[in-house]
Amino acid sequence: MSRRLLLHILAVLWPSGEVVIAVDDTIERRWGPKIKARGINRDPVRSTKGQFVKTSGLSWLSLAVALPIPFAGRRWALPFLTVLAPSARWSEE
Repeated sequence: MSRRLLLHILAVLWPSGEVVIAVDDTIERRWGPKIKARGINRDPVRSTKGQFVKTSGLSWLSLAVALPIPFAGRRWALPFLTVLAPSARWSEE
């Protein structure tokens, strides 16, 4: 389905030129008894070069195509695939 969505986005909005694929990883901080795939990750917002801050949460990996949107006057990242990237410890169990 994500391949079809990517092809549709490119067919409708892609001008001639390069196609830029952006990769983003996001930590979703959720708690609860049904949340099993949580892991310990580096917090990109609170960490600095000198200080490593860990946070617990679900790690998501997103792929987006960055295309120039005419009415916006800039490129927008339009996501076409998002997958859960569970921690190694959770995957072993």
